[in-house]
Amino acid sequence: MVYKLNQKMFRNKNKLRLDYIPSQIFYRELYIDKLLDFVERASLNFGDSKYFMISGSSGSGKTMLINYVIRKLEPKIDKLTSFKVVSINCKHDRTPGMISKTILSKISDNISLKGYSSEEMLSKSLHIIKKNRLNVLIIMENSDIFFKQNPQFIYKMMRLNEVFPRSSCPSIIFTVQNKELLKKIDKEIFGILVGNTFHMKEYNREQIKNVLRYRSSEAFNYESISEKIIDICVEKAYLNKSNIKYAIKLLLLSGTSADKAKCSQIKEEHIQNVSLNIHPELDESDLNNLKLTEKMILLALTDLSETTEFVSMGKLKSQYNEICKKNSIKPINHTWFWLTIRDLADLGFINKRLSGKGMRGRTTLISLPENSQSFFRNILLI
Repeated sequence: MVYKLNQKMFRNKNKLRLDYIPSQIFYRELYIDKLLDFVERASLNFGDSKYFMISGSSGSGKTMLINYVIRKLEPKIDKLTSFKVVSINCKHDRTPGMISKTILSKISDNISLKGYSSEEMLSKSLHIIKKNRLNVLIIMENSDIFFKQNPQFIYKMMRLNEVFPRSSCPSIIFTVQNKELLKKIDKEIFGILVGNTFHMKEYNREQIKNVLRYRSSEAFNYESISEKIIDICVEKAYLNKSNIKYAIKLLLLSGTSADKAKCSQIKEEHIQNVSLNIHPELDESDLNNLKLTEKMILLALTDLSETTEFVSMGKLKSQYNEICKKNSIKPINHTWFWLTIRDLADLGFINKRLSGKGMRGRTTLISLPENSQSFFRNILLI
């Protein structure tokens, strides 16, 4: 089906962007009210607790909820020249030094960041907050990796008021995917967070459909998308932990594909074609942000996964060494290789487990996340 005269696929393509904040968020009223109260208190530097945690699976809407609440408070916040929001993606800023550097750079424009340790940069940030009487809200997204690998840094962030005046300490919102983290973290950290947490429940099929209908009505012209296409996206989202973000990506990319092909409607083949380049739980920007060594290990695992689901640590190291040799790159040693595997697993790019019975000794087995092979290959080989 080709274009009708003057017909366009999109009414407003930007309304399917992942950073777009819709005027309505459905089925999240209780979460909105609780977070709204916390952020408003943070903007005024008022309240009993300065820390909050939101857990929820990928695509459950954690980031959108936070941005929606901040936008809802903008009329009040805009009058407060002292209020600053610092957003940090912990999948990108993965060390205490990177976190501290980001905080300092966001609250002060004219300051050199060279030569300071993470502790010194954090201390400098707090002195600036105190001197300028700022109220700072830090949003640490995807902070699972810190709770797993560096809980002492989280503990230090949440104990700053023992060293500095409470008024100069930032409020912090942590977002994590794994709600079980709360059961595993230090009892003192748990004690600080308890009461200021919630887990975002997964949407059911009907809720996903209503959300996608609403987002489609904002983005597409009336005849561009059918109920059948929405139903396909609903099912794909529901089968992937009710991942709304994944469904919206499918709508955006399949609509763009249909538009380029000069079709007046999105067809099933458009969805099937674009689904090869996206993954429900993995993000292209996170993959592109990985270190070269991490990308090469993923490429090695992708190659080996052509013939087997699980790969031993030894085989993966050998394949990685081969790729390094072909590209005239010095491979990392065994210890750094093991640490990199741990990081990739904690970031969700690979799965790892110990072998069971039937194998000599105990070895670590590595595998790719389900249905991720084409996603990795398409991006890593670009």
